[in-house]
Amino acid sequence: MDNLLILIKELRKKTGSGLMDCKKALIQSHGDLKKAIDYLRTSGICLALNKSSNKTKEGCVFSFINNSIGFLLELNAETDFVTNTMEFKNFGQDLVNYAGQKNIDDISSLQKIFKKKLLELINKVSENIIIHRIKKISGNHIVSYIHMNKIGVLVTSPLVKLSSEQKECMKNIAMHIVASNPLCLKKEDMPKRIIDHEFLIQTEVAKKIGKPPLLLDRIIAGRMKKFINNNTLLDQNFAMDNKKSVQEYLKEHNVVLSNFIRLQIGVK
Repeated sequence: MDNLLILIKELRKKTGSGLMDCKKALIQSHGDLKKAIDYLRTSGICLALNKSSNKTKEGCVFSFINNSIGFLLELNAETDFVTNTMEFKNFGQDLVNYAGQKNIDDISSLQKIFKKKLLELINKVSENIIIHRIKKISGNHIVSYIHMNKIGVLVTSPLVKLSSEQKECMKNIAMHIVASNPLCLKKEDMPKRIIDHEFLIQTEVAKKIGKPPLLLDRIIAGRMKKFINNNTLLDQNFAMDNKKSVQEYLKEHNVVLSNFIRLQIGVK
């Protein structure tokens, strides 16, 4: 028994395969380490691990909504060919469904749970696949919109009951978020680090103008206001009618938003 454990440890070190896969390989090869490696290679497990260093630039976003919680998940592969297969799409949907049902928003936990199935899929499609990111949101009412499988948005409202018109309003806002990519819902939510960073940039730009200090302060203040408005959802011009703001559009339909999340392939 002790000898088997030593062999399993050695086989794992050489191949990077899982404990149970190594144990099975050694049993099948009657304890012969070289034959066990061959077994793992021919079974495709080593092939999957060899693919794990390949870059994954393509992918899809998957969504899950259950009552008051919603999830967006990013699953990546090397090519669009693989991301368009049913195996890839079914795996991605299974992942986000499981995360939603078990309320898991820790990507490392999800990666660990689905490690075996992931290796099996990598072996089947002969490409590296990465369970990349997951985001969670909560609210009384959640509406989702997925754009071409590449950008996902979930929008929440504190309202419990919504008419079909109000639901359509929220979906339009989700579509707007896909296009406009706001940083936050309202001014108060804008992270201080982002404001400070933009202030430094605008200060450096303003210095090159060569205006008096008092005038420069006004220029910087004006540009900062514009920056914040352009990146705050409620203050943005509504994409489907730029004569009104998002806030004005929401008021027309008696809709209040509490939060949103946005997930785009390859964009932090």
